[in-house]
Amino acid sequence: MHSEVVQNLLVLLAGAALINTGFAAALWRSTRDPLFRMLFVAWASVIASALLQSALTQNHLAVTLGFASVFVNNAAFAQLLASVAEVAVPWRRLVLLLGGGLACSVLAAAAGAPFVVVAGPTAVAVAAPSLAVGLDVIRHRWTTLHAQGRALALACILFSAHNLDYVFLRGREGLAPVGFTVAFLVIFAISISAPAALLEVVTKRQARLAAQIEIARTLQARLVPPDSRLERFEFACHMRQADSVGGDYLHHFETEDSEWFFAGDVVGHGFHSGLLALMAHSALSSIIEARPEVSPRELNHLVNRVLWRNLAQLEDRRFMTIVAIRRDARGDRLVVSGCHEDLLVYRAASKEVQTLEVQHLPLGVGFTPDLPLERIGDATLELRPGDLVFVGTDGVFEAARHGRHELGLFGPEPVVELLSRCGDEPLGELRRRLVERLDEFTDGRYADDVAFFMLRARAPGAPA
Repeated sequence: MHSEVVQNLLVLLAGAALINTGFAAALWRSTRDPLFRMLFVAWASVIASALLQSALTQNHLAVTLGFASVFVNNAAFAQLLASVAEVAVPWRRLVLLLGGGLACSVLAAAAGAPFVVVAGPTAVAVAAPSLAVGLDVIRHRWTTLHAQGRALALACILFSAHNLDYVFLRGREGLAPVGFTVAFLVIFAISISAPAALLEVVTKRQARLAAQIEIARTLQARLVPPDSRLERFEFACHMRQADSVGGDYLHHFETEDSEWFFAGDVVGHGFHSGLLALMAHSALSSIIEARPEVSPRELNHLVNRVLWRNLAQLEDRRFMTIVAIRRDARGDRLVVSGCHEDLLVYRAASKEVQTLEVQHLPLGVGFTPDLPLERIGDATLELRPGDLVFVGTDGVFEAARHGRHELGLFGPEPVVELLSRCGDEPLGELRRRLVERLDEFTDGRYADDVAFFMLRARAPGAPA
């Protein structure tokens, strides 16, 4: 009867460990969150440790070495608790303690000491991670923790206590049911508290991220200029934000002597991409305000230096593709400089669309501090009344069919065809047609921001 009870408890423990491992794997797969990956590692190591202990039973030292593998289980749960409570795990001291405990166990076994003496030092080292972190949490984080986090802290301390009782229960067959019952209770406590605590952390993190992204989206939208009829141009633009915030940037500046038009695209997605776009906007406007006579190539040179320093302080390796276009007081002559998608130029007289390559600097601004002015080029673009310039980010040309890149990309061809056929129509109508084509092509599924603007030259003296 006694052996049957032990056998049943072993099956129950193995089943609980397998279920928790599968559950953790499912959470990790669905969220891709590193916390659930650690939970999966913790439960998988419980199974691996049990298999190792069942194989090492030859003598006191072998049993102790098998039990030492539980250190991985304990350390994994300690790391989970530390992540929930935002405390540090003293890894260096814990590893040194494990090494010292194993050394003492080897010496005790060589001296022929009883099992309690052989296994004792290793058991203390095995129990140390969760015990140390749990006590630290109780002392410094208890009042700030939610109920799930407190339950996980107590469960981890209970797990460490069970690691210590192994020394005394292992050699006593009559107490085996007690040991396995305690083990099952520990597994049950952790299986309930750990996922609940981690879900609480992940939910709060996602809420913070959502708030940050909403701030970035709001700032990005406010930087988009309105449609306008300028002295020598008509201007219209479009910005469709992706769910993850792609960092696209559109803006228009006016000074006494010139007009500026910008399009940019920050590498990557999320709050930091939006933040970099805002930094670029601040740098561009400040430089133009301080130096109204600055050329587009000089502006890109100065902005690159500013962004590089800011990104280096933030330890961020992003950069921004950009095209800067300036119309000076001499009329419809545009000076273009940047590294960006090609500009499409519709010629009203011939109904043709020309391509102007924009590769005047390597990669973009903010990428390297070693970007001398001599390495930055520019181009001049003359426009006649009715001519139109289309400037788009990669979100336009790389929009995926039905939202799946393997099915093909939108490309520049539909834009060229639309401009060739409808280039004389009002800019608002052109924008509507292009947006409809994009939505039809993608089924409204966008992985990146879609941003573009159009400039059409007006005849001198035309009514505003």
